[in-house]
Amino acid sequence: MMAEIVARGPIACTIGCPGSLEAYTHGIFHDDTGYKSPDHDIEVAGFGEEGGKPYWLIRNSWGVYWGEEGWFRLARGIDILGIDG
Repeated sequence: MMAEIVARGPIACTIGCPGSLEAYTHGIFHDDTGYKSPDHDIEVAGFGEEGGKPYWLIRNSWGVYWGEEGWFRLARGIDILGIDG
């Protein structure tokens, strides 16, 4: 996914959406429920690292009042919500 984002820009993706994601406000989201049932569409726009922790930069469809002004960072490389699987 990283190569595709670099070459062509954001990509659409479907992830699992546990209730804990709805409560997200900021930071790198890390879900430990194991929820991976694909039931929510998002746009993966980039990736990065903060404090040695890699993440995906994702735009959600719930508006600017959710998360980090409509965006969230999802832990990368450990198959959270089924995104790296």
